[in-house]
Amino acid sequence: MLKKTLTRLVTLVLLVTLVFALPAIAAEPSDLKTDIIWAHFPWNYTGTFDTEAEWVESIIAKLHEQYPNVNVEFESIPWDNWQAKISTGIASGTGPDIFGFGSWIAANYKDYLYPIDDFLSPEDLADFLPSALDAGKVDGDIYVWPWMHQGVNLIVNLDLCAERGVELPDNPEGDWTLEEFLNACDKLTFDRDGNGKIDVYAFPLYGVDTNVNWGMTSILGNFGGELFSEDKLWAASDNPENLAALEFILQLQDEFQYSPPGAAGLSRDECSQMFINGQIAMGLNTGDFSSALTRAVNEGQIDEPFEFRYMQFPVVPGREISCTRIGPTGYVVFRQPGNDADARREAAMALCSILVSREELLFPNESGRFVPVRSSHAGLYSIYPNYVAAERGKVFFDAIVEETVYEMELMNLYQSVMNHSVTPKEALEIFDQTVNEKIQKIYDDAA
Repeated sequence: MLKKTLTRLVTLVLLVTLVFALPAIAAEPSDLKTDIIWAHFPWNYTGTFDTEAEWVESIIAKLHEQYPNVNVEFESIPWDNWQAKISTGIASGTGPDIFGFGSWIAANYKDYLYPIDDFLSPEDLADFLPSALDAGKVDGDIYVWPWMHQGVNLIVNLDLCAERGVELPDNPEGDWTLEEFLNACDKLTFDRDGNGKIDVYAFPLYGVDTNVNWGMTSILGNFGGELFSEDKLWAASDNPENLAALEFILQLQDEFQYSPPGAAGLSRDECSQMFINGQIAMGLNTGDFSSALTRAVNEGQIDEPFEFRYMQFPVVPGREISCTRIGPTGYVVFRQPGNDADARREAAMALCSILVSREELLFPNESGRFVPVRSSHAGLYSIYPNYVAAERGKVFFDAIVEETVYEMELMNLYQSVMNHSVTPKEALEIFDQTVNEKIQKIYDDAA
C-alpha cells in the first residue's frame, strides 16, 4: 500500500510518467565521457579548505584522476522550495544526477533513483554503520550513500556542575536515569547572586523553533512518540507516548521550575545563547555547539570557553535506553533519460564514492557538527566519547510531506501546551486535525 501510494503521489506531483532505458554495457572508466550535475545545499562544508568552492573543486579533481573526460556541473540548491525544484527537474529531464540530502528522500523518490548496492565495496559495507545504511534502504535495496549523521542530545556545562557539586554518571555513552537527571536539575537551578531570584536554570524549554524536527521534538521521541502514521502520510501524534512527554515538559516548567520562565515565547537560538552565557546549565545540542562556543569566544561574547560534556536524554521508566533523534544524510543518484544514462550513472556513483570515502569523511567531524557514519571514524575524535551513539539513534517524524506543511502547527502545539491555553491531549488532537486537513488539500490539488 505504501509503495503504491508513494508512486502515485510522486507521479501526481510531477504530472508525468518517466520511462528510463539503460544501456547494457558501460564504457571503460579510462575513456568514459559524459556530463553530470551534482546538486548540493549550502552546508558551509569545507573540510580542510577555506571555502566550500575549494572543497567542491577538490572533489571534482579527484574524480578527474579516474574519469578525465567526465564534466561535472555543481549546482547549489537553495533551502527554500527545494523539493519543487528537484521534482520539476525530474519531470523535465534536467534534474541533477547527484543530490545530497536527508536519507528519507529515498522513500519519496525511490522510483526515480538508482539503487547503490552494486557500487558499494565490501570494505564500505563492513565499515558503514548499519544505521547509516539502513536509513537509505527501501524495499530491501540501498539508495543512499551515507555521508553524515546529525544528532540531537543533551550538552552539559561541567563548570557549573563542579560549582554545584553535581556528579554526572561515569559511562562512555553518557547515559543516566530520569531520577539522576532530575537530581542534577534540582542542583543546577539556583540563585547565584543571593538576591532571592533564580538566575541560573537547569534545562531549556522553548516554543519558537522553525527547525521543528530537532530540539524540543526530540523530547517527544525519547518518550517513544511519533508524529505521523506508520506509512508517514498522515499526522498521528495523539498517542500515549507523546502525551507523557508533554506532561513531563509541563512538570519541568511548572512543578519543578527548572526552565526559564516564559518558555512558550523563547526561541531555540535564545536558549542556546543563554547556555553559552552560563544562564542555563544544560542545552539541547543539535550538532554544532563546539563551533558556536568557539565563535562566542572569538567574538568576545564570553571571556573563555567552559568545559562541557555530551549526555543522552534520560532513560524514561519502562524504556531500556534513551533514543536520540538523528538525521541521516547522504547522496542519491537520480535515473536519467537518454542514451548516455548508463555512463552518467557510472560517473555519478564514482563521485559519490569519493564524497563518502574514509579520507573525505575524516575532516568535518572535528567541528562537532556531525556524527561519523563509519565505524573506523567513530573513535578518532576527542569530542565524541559521550556523543550520540548513532546505532541507537532514530529518525523521528520523517513524514512524506515537507516540514513546511506542519512546522507552524508543531510550534503551536508546544506553545499552547506551555502557556496552558489547551491541555496536552487537546494540543495533540488539534495538531492531527489541522495538519491532516492541509495534507488532504495537497492530495486533492495534485489530483
